[in-house]
Amino acid sequence: MNKIIITVAVLCASFNFFHCDAITKAELLQIMVSGHTRAFGKDELLLSGIDITESNKWYEVIKEVRDFVKTKVPSSSLNKDVDVLSQASTDLINTIKMLRATQFNKKPLAFKKDAVEKALAPLQARQKEVKKILSNTKKAPLLGEKTYHKEAREIVNNCADFLEATYAKIFREWKKLLAA
Repeated sequence: MNKIIITVAVLCASFNFFHCDAITKAELLQIMVSGHTRAFGKDELLLSGIDITESNKWYEVIKEVRDFVKTKVPSSSLNKDVDVLSQASTDLINTIKMLRATQFNKKPLAFKKDAVEKALAPLQARQKEVKKILSNTKKAPLLGEKTYHKEAREIVNNCADFLEATYAKIFREWKKLLAA
């Protein structure tokens, strides 16, 4: 009898270990909103730049999204989407930092239009990738889709939505700078 109880206890512990969520979807959404606001919530992001603590907050968000998705659906295409979003985040942050350091660091403002456009060009390609992920993950739940897969898909969608909004903000700011 004791062997049966121990075996059941071990199986329950194993089940809980592999299916225990370190973070819930709601908690992750809160972290995502906070991290995005701290990293990208400034007005005139191109002119003010991003410091390392701000960018680290967003990198923590991406890490949490990656962990969440890998825990929920380890062999899903969503993991590739998270990798694309991670690279898109890195490219976005590095471009903002580089432009701030090389083009938008002088008063009065003096920048080389060609240099800025060259730096922003790869971001346009990344923005298209993010939009593709956004449209793919925005789909209605599939018939029979498991709750954990749906949650992972929604988290990836939310992350892509935040990134796409930030890309759009950067390009709006650039157009505004050109018009000034």
